[in-house]
Amino acid sequence: MQLPSTKPTLHYLDIGSLGRGEHLAILRYLARELGEYDGNTSLEKYFLDAVADVYNDWRIQWVNNLGNVTDKFRNEVVPNYYNVLARFYAQQEGPYLLGERITYTDFLVYQSIDNDSQTGTLPVSSAFDLLYLHASLTCGESF
Repeated sequence: MQLPSTKPTLHYLDIGSLGRGEHLAILRYLARELGEYDGNTSLEKYFLDAVADVYNDWRIQWVNNLGNVTDKFRNEVVPNYYNVLARFYAQQEGPYLLGERITYTDFLVYQSIDNDSQTGTLPVSSAFDLLYLHASLTCGESF
């Protein structure tokens, strides 16, 4: 199988003579360079980084289950992940982790919802706040 010519550049950011990989680090870097999509205070940034780390733990398990979803992943890992996320989202009013301000971490969570939806592992009982986030990002508006 021949890889597309873009394969070597996926999840890669060129910064002058330096190249950087890892999608989480790229998102954090871009958010902080742009001064957007991140927390305004150190505490908000800490909170977003913590949620991003929860996402990363889920993603490792998700990748390991591609093509062969285990009962443990479907019945334990995924529901636990969404329960943890639901608690984070319930702390603010609005569809995003920081209320009405969208952040790089909201994009990660959206991706996980979409990924689990595609693989049939999204729990039916996903919390309203997460479905609200998904609808807000998909439709481009808050409900």
